[in-house]
Amino acid sequence: MYSAEYATNHPTRDEIQGIVEPTVLEFGSPDCPYCQKTEPMVKAAFQDFPGISHVKLADHQDKMLGRAFNVDKWPTLIFIQEGREVSRLVRPENEDAIRDRMEDIDANPARSAQSGGS
Repeated sequence: MYSAEYATNHPTRDEIQGIVEPTVLEFGSPDCPYCQKTEPMVKAAFQDFPGISHVKLADHQDKMLGRAFNVDKWPTLIFIQEGREVSRLVRPENEDAIRDRMEDIDANPARSAQSGGS
């Protein structure tokens, strides 16, 4: 489920490791031009993946979660499955790249089969 707003209250790394459902962590900033460019692509990609959670995090120097994940450019999308990082995209160029990574963590393989696997 896509989240349009940036959260400023970050979960801890331990809380992330406790997430069971497939999740995309998005680190960025509302003022970042790269984030603004990527936002419609992320939103569109989530339309076909209702079983994947989206946690959009406002990343700043004082926010330790981004540092814990070695985020150094925005936006950074981290694809989580059963509490562990499966893959990441930094400044994705297109919606298909996001969708491909979402398919890797999708808990509903029937959805992937219905759409032809892509």
